[in-house]
Amino acid sequence: MYELHLCTSIFNQLYCILMQIYFVRMKIAKSTLCFTCKAYLLSVISLVINVLFFWILHAFSKKHRNFASFGGVVFSFFWGITPFSSFAQTTENQKVEYYYSKAIEFSHSNSDSLIFYAKKIQLSDNKCDRMKGLLYEARGLYIQNNLNRCKKIVLLVVNDLNGSEDDCNRKNLVDGYRRLFYIYKNEGNYEKALFYLLKRKEVLETFNPKEEYYQRNIFYTKNSEAILKIKLGLYEESLGLLKESYKLSESLRLLNPSYEIDRNFAHGKIHVLNATGDVFLSLSKKNKTRILLDSAEYYYKKAFEYSNVLTDRSSHTEAVYRMREINVLFEKRNYEMALDNLRKYDSLFKNYPSYINKTYYRIKAMSLRNNRNNDSSLYFSKKYIGLFGSEEINRDNLTSIYSNVAKIYQEKGKADSALKYSNLALENLKKIDKIKVNTLIGVHDSEKRDFKNKEHQEEKRGSDSKTGYYLLISLVFTSVVFIIYFLKKPTKKHKTEEKKNLPKEFEEKILEGILLFEKSDLYLSSEFNINELANHLGTNSTYISMIINSYKQKSFKQYLAELRINYVIHKLKTDSKFAKYSIVSIANEVGYKNASSFTRAFKNLIGITPSEFIKNKKYMEL
Repeated sequence: MYELHLCTSIFNQLYCILMQIYFVRMKIAKSTLCFTCKAYLLSVISLVINVLFFWILHAFSKKHRNFASFGGVVFSFFWGITPFSSFAQTTENQKVEYYYSKAIEFSHSNSDSLIFYAKKIQLSDNKCDRMKGLLYEARGLYIQNNLNRCKKIVLLVVNDLNGSEDDCNRKNLVDGYRRLFYIYKNEGNYEKALFYLLKRKEVLETFNPKEEYYQRNIFYTKNSEAILKIKLGLYEESLGLLKESYKLSESLRLLNPSYEIDRNFAHGKIHVLNATGDVFLSLSKKNKTRILLDSAEYYYKKAFEYSNVLTDRSSHTEAVYRMREINVLFEKRNYEMALDNLRKYDSLFKNYPSYINKTYYRIKAMSLRNNRNNDSSLYFSKKYIGLFGSEEINRDNLTSIYSNVAKIYQEKGKADSALKYSNLALENLKKIDKIKVNTLIGVHDSEKRDFKNKEHQEEKRGSDSKTGYYLLISLVFTSVVFIIYFLKKPTKKHKTEEKKNLPKEFEEKILEGILLFEKSDLYLSSEFNINELANHLGTNSTYISMIINSYKQKSFKQYLAELRINYVIHKLKTDSKFAKYSIVSIANEVGYKNASSFTRAFKNLIGITPSEFIKNKKYMEL
């Protein structure tokens, strides 16, 4: 009988060893491989002990048959049956680790496979694994541009994990906030993006700053912050963050040489280089300095060359690089070469429509416009506008496209269509300023909190230092209040000096807004005034008045009256029905509350009354 039990025990051990060998051959994650090797070693030891005990019992059996039989049953139970129970848990862990390895493998190359293995991970009994599986699924959906579904899953995860204390789930929380940052950034909701960036930093601060995990994620967080500041037009600040990120990436690489071939780390570093190129591209537009385009081109190329470390580099990487290359050509005003390269890589771009179309359509539209091909430019402009709402669209570029369409319609003599797109451009400009102002307030509050934290640390250094510190803060605060007071209450004496001190970019932006405003019909409202215009342009009435005085050589009241009277004259010449209106009706049509104020304004500008103008055919025919 004992021989039967011992044979069963030996068979069980051999089965376990064979299964361990099977998992070793599956090329799974390193941590799982180590765990499997240990289990394999234990099984071999167990087998050796079983064989040894079998030999002892066999030698003992001639004199003590009953004892040997009993011993065989007991021993074979503990050394034969027990491995099955331990192996069951081992197998489950190995399966989850295997699914992890496959999810990581497909995280940058095949979103469908990534989602498949993510759902396998979600079947785990371990909560941390299930949450990680959901985050992997969200990543796959993000790659597929299914942002709504992606957002629902990530919000579910972060709401569930909020307040978690164990390291594993806090790391999941960091990853969840990171994903939400990118979702809201892509939607153009920079306030929400900032909120989740700050939440991520808050959770990160609960980790030890000396840990590799903390340093690695601070690297990613700085990248995210740099992206947001690029979107807000804070290019110099963004450039500073990107330089810090690059230095940190070099430090991490020296600390752990395996980072050089780490896929996620490589993507982070590539992002830093590309974002640096984006900053130089934006600075070249802002400062109208073409030499900065060479710097943009350099960093784009460096990022593309560095991507060679990725063994699974996809054609998407090349497609994005080629489009950036073409964008630089466009900004250099080399329109012919930009169009040639668009045609050259057309088949490459068609594979990635959701990433490429927005830039492709914009460059086509604007380049063809510069080549006087208005019909084709109009076609691609409308294709670009059609993407708005379904993809992340740069609102500054959208304003340019709206303006482009308005100009084309104006040249075609289609006044209503030109007016429609001018109004859209103006409205979009207003939204840009509102989004940026609200987010900048959030950035300011965040920096103020950081400042207060540093201030708190400084307090510990001694009361003398604290007193001097608060004295400095009071001085700065008083200076700021003083400056704001004089900005809001300018005197005639200092008008010229203030005009000179306005940033050129800011001044040009207001002028652009004023030109778009002139093509709209907002000034026809009787309630319209300088404050309304200031609100539409996202600035204050002082700056509006200052720029109109400087560039139009008149007061805002004179400027508004001129717009309204010119509108009336155009309408009288082009619309025969309008000429039959009463003076009161015409006055009300263009924002005047009574006929006398309209007549007075008309005569001051034209030299005759509206009635005389209408009656005199020679004026009507001019």
